[in-house]
Amino acid sequence: MEDYSILYFSLLSKNAKKLIKALQLKTRPIFLTIGHTVELFFCSVSIKFYGPNHQIDQESVRMLSKPENVEVLISLDDSVLDHYINLDMQLKDWIEHVLYIYNQWKLYCISFDVGYQRYDLEAIKKAVLSYEEIKIDKALNDASANVILNAYPHADGLDVQRNIFGQNQMKWWNLFIEHFEMLDLNDAAETPFEPMDFNSLLMCNAKHLRVEKCILSEKEVNCFLKLWTKGAHLRMEFLYIGFLRETISMEAIIRGLKCRDVNTTEQFTFKHTTYNICDATRTVAMFDIFRHDGIKGTIVFRDNAGLVLDFLVYLD
Repeated sequence: MEDYSILYFSLLSKNAKKLIKALQLKTRPIFLTIGHTVELFFCSVSIKFYGPNHQIDQESVRMLSKPENVEVLISLDDSVLDHYINLDMQLKDWIEHVLYIYNQWKLYCISFDVGYQRYDLEAIKKAVLSYEEIKIDKALNDASANVILNAYPHADGLDVQRNIFGQNQMKWWNLFIEHFEMLDLNDAAETPFEPMDFNSLLMCNAKHLRVEKCILSEKEVNCFLKLWTKGAHLRMEFLYIGFLRETISMEAIIRGLKCRDVNTTEQFTFKHTTYNICDATRTVAMFDIFRHDGIKGTIVFRDNAGLVLDFLVYLD
């Protein structure tokens, strides 16, 4: 059954919705973007709210009132189909409906893009009750990021371009590495302002950490992994490092570790990522290491326009 067929069938009646839920369908993470329009993304479908052709006044848009209609866009192999649906459903109802039929209890991400100021942040919080992380678009500035972070002080995760904070970056640094359970630190600048160094990595309290343009050396990554085997950073479940330098030695990273070569070409899934399903997730090498209490961690090397490292920790 196609993604759009699943959606349309589930909207027919309460019984149809329950039937789809009972199928226990799997889907990629469901997320919401808030910019000039609001869009709910799942599978190959997006539902667009408050676009220029949606008949609703600006104050109603600001407060996320029930739209007259929503635009459904369906991505096919070589085209995009779109049409409008008119149902007595608010944004909150649509989000809850999609989460329900796919047996998920929260959105993966709320992404704030240019144009988010059209909407009242309190109205957004009432419409979106559960989510894993917030994402701040790289085109926004320090002031916008400040407003968003103050509105969502209890968010578990943050995905942000470090360079948008400019010279105020250090003001946020300790908050980032101590507060968030999920932390994705990207950097569009050629040279990072305040890159993640070894001490910051040890201090970071995140369970899920992604760092682009990381200045850590192979020796420092090797030292961190050795400390992990001895009990450092017990909370960590996932670590991604995209190195700033072009040439990285895998051998230097695993040197002195008691590890087992386990590389495979078969597909496997960890958290929201399926490995060996495409070029970006294809593994170059994999090694298992073990913490002193028996917990397994897998070091995954991938070639993604340069060598990157994933560290997967199996706590369950």
